[in-house]
Amino acid sequence: MSSVLHIDNMPRMSPYNSGFEFWQMQVNDQERQFGWRIRLTVRHFNETDSKAQVQFAYFNRYNPEKENRLVTQEFGADHFEIQGGEDEPVEFRAGNIVLTDDYSQGVLSTFEETVRWKLAWFNDPDSAFQHWPAERFYRWKHPQTKMLTPVPRSMIDGKISIGALDVDLEDAYGHLSHWWGTELPEEWYWAHCTAFEETDFASLEMYEVRLKSWLPKLTLIQLELFGELFAFNSLRQMIRNASDPDEHSWIVAAESDTHRLQVELQYDSESFMNAESSTPDDERRFVQFTGIASVQVLLSERIAGEWHLHKKLTCRDAAAYEHGTSVKSTH
Repeated sequence: MSSVLHIDNMPRMSPYNSGFEFWQMQVNDQERQFGWRIRLTVRHFNETDSKAQVQFAYFNRYNPEKENRLVTQEFGADHFEIQGGEDEPVEFRAGNIVLTDDYSQGVLSTFEETVRWKLAWFNDPDSAFQHWPAERFYRWKHPQTKMLTPVPRSMIDGKISIGALDVDLEDAYGHLSHWWGTELPEEWYWAHCTAFEETDFASLEMYEVRLKSWLPKLTLIQLELFGELFAFNSLRQMIRNASDPDEHSWIVAAESDTHRLQVELQYDSESFMNAESSTPDDERRFVQFTGIASVQVLLSERIAGEWHLHKKLTCRDAAAYEHGTSVKSTH
């Protein structure tokens, strides 16, 4: 099975085999302080030994212990497909679930819960967050994990139903992220925010990634503010950026010659939901602790050799957060 790469920020089929596809979409309803996350994971070795997993996560800031929910469904190789080609956009189908670069709909059902969604958004080809510092990193075999955010921030319209709860969304903020490659990292921290109180024209995404247990961690940060991109992801910055995650917060600091970015996430890890998946041969398990967080961002500018605060951004309980680890199966 071929993997998916991006040409002009549109997903296209690649002739190279891939071990996994990982798509994640986050939608925020700031008025009601709800959040939804739809994750489509495809893990494949060949045309017959593959599996897809779709997860739907619902976050309620006011009552996380009782209201937060995670609905998961797996599909065998006969029940999902990736359509498209090198000259046309890719479309994922798993059962009745569809995901493209600007549209998603589907139904997930368990004995306890049924969720439905039908969402559309605008994909700006010039807005992507390319997290590795050069295009060649996406064409080469290494690094074995490719990370790109084709839609860092967009207005999303549509409808979501969770049991008896129906929510109509109009101009809700959200994003679409994409990972692919031959291996997921040994461990990663990830956060994304588009719901800042000070402006509608900002998007933040950051990673701490340890590709292999014996490699140093890499920290990559990008902030788009009023159409200007502040990227702290050069080879030197990935190693020098400071990152300190723990059970309640994640503090990140990065510098360039002209700007300094300081980010602090605050979250309640006890309210997180745990999701698991595995490779098709079940040799490795992947455990993700996922939830929502509050964020404070300080962007400073160097003027005459001194740092001066340029912009402060805050977000209350509307940022996406995840801590993932890779665990070798013991069977």
